[in-house]
Amino acid sequence: MWFWVKWPIWAKILISVPVLFFGLILVGLFGVATLTFMNPPANIQKARCVSKCETSVDKTACIQECGQKLIPSPEISITP
Repeated sequence: MWFWVKWPIWAKILISVPVLFFGLILVGLFGVATLTFMNPPANIQKARCVSKCETSVDKTACIQECGQKLIPSPEISITP
């Protein structure tokens, strides 16, 4: 579009900005979807843990414990 069409530069920019904005939104949505589905085993394990909380007396505490168990602790390594 930028090289073949002899439109004024302002018209090219007016068309390009929404196209680029829409493209960035699509890339962002794809990234979110990819990162969401990258760790299905942990999601399945969390779902099983939360389903066990249905019979618990304190459901809120049980669900919080499930979340704490499944969040990996960060490993800090210092290398000289």
